[in-house]
Amino acid sequence: MKTIQYTVVLYLLLFVSSVQAQFFNILNQRLYGTTDGVDIRNIDTINANIVIGFSGGGGDVNNYKTCAIGNSDAWVSLFNNNLDEIWQNCYGGLQNDLLFDIIVNHSANEILIAATSQSGISGNKTTSNFGNSDFWLLKTDANGAILDQYTYGGSGDDTFFKILLLDDDYLLCGISDSPVSGNKLSPNRGNSDYWVIKTDFNGNIIWDNIYGGECR
Repeated sequence: MKTIQYTVVLYLLLFVSSVQAQFFNILNQRLYGTTDGVDIRNIDTINANIVIGFSGGGGDVNNYKTCAIGNSDAWVSLFNNNLDEIWQNCYGGLQNDLLFDIIVNHSANEILIAATSQSGISGNKTTSNFGNSDFWLLKTDANGAILDQYTYGGSGDDTFFKILLLDDDYLLCGISDSPVSGNKLSPNRGNSDYWVIKTDFNGNIIWDNIYGGECR
C-alpha cells in the first residue's frame, strides 16, 4: 500500500503524517506569542508559504510580536516551510480589533481577513464603524499590504466569525444584535441572531439574511 504524506501546521508545530501508520512525527516547532496570550484563528497557504492569523496579544511587543497599533490588533504572520518568519503585520485602529478568520483567495493571490472591530478611523483602519462593534473585512496582497477594507454593521454589536470564498462572491458569517441601521438591511428576530452577508469581490452587499428565533 502506497504511503501518502502531507504537512500540517497547528499551533506552530510542523507535522508529517503517515496515513498508513496513523501517527504524527514533529518535524519542526516554534514558540510564538505574547505575555497577554494569543489564539491561532486559522492557517492557510500562499505561494508555498504558511499564513497564520492570530487573535489577542494586546499591545504587547516582544521578540515575537513586533507590531502594535491599538488595544488589540488583527495580527498576521507569514512563514516558510521551516517556520522562519517572512513578515508580520498588525491591522487595526486605537481600540480592540480581533481577528477571527483568515483565508487565501488563490486565484487572485490575496489574503482575506475577517475581524471584529471596535475602532473608528485610526491606525491603518480607514473605514468608519456603524455601532459598538462591526464586521471588518480586509483584503491584502501576498506581502500583507492592504488592498481594500470594508465595514458591515448596525448601531449595536456585530461579531464577525467566519468568511467563506464562493466562486464569485464572499459569504460573511457572524452574530448581530443590531436593528436595521448602518448597512444592515435585515431585522433581528430575537436579541441576538446569526447574520450572514453575501458580497461580491469588491465588497458590495448582494444580500444579507438573519437566522434565529425570539430569544438569544
